[in-house]
Amino acid sequence: MIYGEHTMTYQEVNREANKVAHCLRKEGVKPEDFVAIIAERSLEMVVGIYGIIKSGAAYVPMDPVYPKERLPNCRK
Repeated sequence: MIYGEHTMTYQEVNREANKVAHCLRKEGVKPEDFVAIIAERSLEMVVGIYGIIKSGAAYVPMDPVYPKERLPNCRK
């Protein structure tokens, strides 16, 4: 995958997404939960979305340019 000047192989994306998924499950995320992701467009955003999906949860994209008052108060 290529985004701008950054590249990752599909194997690297998969490995990193698995780490995200395992972390989310360890934190108590269950299938059908909703997980917000606040990120600029990047390979890391793709990894995050893929990891959320692999955990069984659904992702809720949040635009990082939203005013802080509109963003949910959530854990990092």
